[in-house]
Amino acid sequence: MAGIQSAADAGTGALGRDIPVIMSRPMVRATYDDRKTITRRPAWRERKGKKDASPWQRVKPGDRLWVRENWRPDDFAPEDPARTIFMADASDDALRGTRGVIRWRPSIHLPRARSRLTLIVSAVKIEPLLDITEEDARAEGFEDGHLDDGFGPQDIGGGCTIESPGTFASAAGMFQVTWANLHPDWDGYSSPDVIAVSFRVIKANIDAPEARIAA
Repeated sequence: MAGIQSAADAGTGALGRDIPVIMSRPMVRATYDDRKTITRRPAWRERKGKKDASPWQRVKPGDRLWVRENWRPDDFAPEDPARTIFMADASDDALRGTRGVIRWRPSIHLPRARSRLTLIVSAVKIEPLLDITEEDARAEGFEDGHLDDGFGPQDIGGGCTIESPGTFASAAGMFQVTWANLHPDWDGYSSPDVIAVSFRVIKANIDAPEARIAA
C-alpha cells in the first residue's frame, strides 16, 4: 500500500490512463501469487493545512496501473529490462543473509520498461476505512493469524516461566495493522475515507502485447 506517483510518469492507455503505483514487497508477492485483487488508498490528503482530494479519486475503470517495486539490475546485463531482479522474489532468509551486501533500489526508481505487473482497474469505490470486511481483507492479500508480538519462555523467578503466543488477528485486523504502520497519523479507531480499487492482474510489462490486449 502506497500512493500514485506524479502525473509526469503517466501515459495514455487504450481505455484510460497509465498510472505508476508503488507496492511493498509483501503486496507484490500477494499480487503475483493471485491473492491480491484490491488495493485501498487514502481518499484525501493534507497539504499546507488544507484537505484535498488524493490522486486516487481520479482513478477510473479502464485505467492501467503499472507496479513499481524494489529491484536491482542484473550485474551481467544491467541495461536489459528483461533481466531485472526483484526483491519480492527473494526469500526472507536470502534477504537476511545478503543484508548490507546486495543493494536494492527503491521502488520509486523502477522505470516503466522494467515493470512486470500491470493492473487493469475494473471498479472503484469510496468507503470508510473500517468498513473493510474479512472477504475484502483477503482480497487485499491478507490472512488471519498471529501478530509478531509474542515472546518465548521467560524466567519470572521461583522456577517459573511465562510465555506469550502473541495476539491473534483476523485478516481485516492484519490489514489495519499494516495501514497503521504505513499511516502513522491514523489514530487506530477513526474511519477516514479510502478509495477501494479492484483490478485484474496481468503478469507482464504494461507495454507488452498481452497487457494491451487485456485493456
